[in-house]
Amino acid sequence: MKKSSSMLGKHHSEKTKRKISEKLSGKNNPCYGRTGEKHPFWGKHHDEKTKEKMKLSHLGQFEGEKHPMWKGGIKKFRGYVFIWKPEHPNADSNGYVKRSRLVVEKTLGRYLKSNEIPHHKNEIKDDDRSENIEAMTRGGHQSYHNKKRWREIKRLKKG
Repeated sequence: MKKSSSMLGKHHSEKTKRKISEKLSGKNNPCYGRTGEKHPFWGKHHDEKTKEKMKLSHLGQFEGEKHPMWKGGIKKFRGYVFIWKPEHPNADSNGYVKRSRLVVEKTLGRYLKSNEIPHHKNEIKDDDRSENIEAMTRGGHQSYHNKKRWREIKRLKKG
């Protein structure tokens, strides 16, 4: 629907918007029942320049606090707590980092290296107190848990 030049820069009241909507709903809509090739926009596409403008107009619109599912930047996944830190070098594609990683990094005063991971001493994944977390190499962490599993298997066999 085109606006007349007298409406430029002005806005309809909610009451007027409702009236227009009711007047053009259902069979009163000029496109009602016109599907496929009968529809006036059939076969028409936006050019690349328009698509780029549309993309840029929505960029960041639903990011972080603006997202309708925002829960304060904290989420839990598989028992671990994640914090929204999109500027962190180890953030995932959604901008989240494990809280345990952030705690260890704060304790060490540096980012963890690519071969280092946080280890929960008491094995409770969401217990991110600094005294419960230590940095371990990936290999050292795997070795620690493998040895622990073997000790448990031996204990159960002796029964």
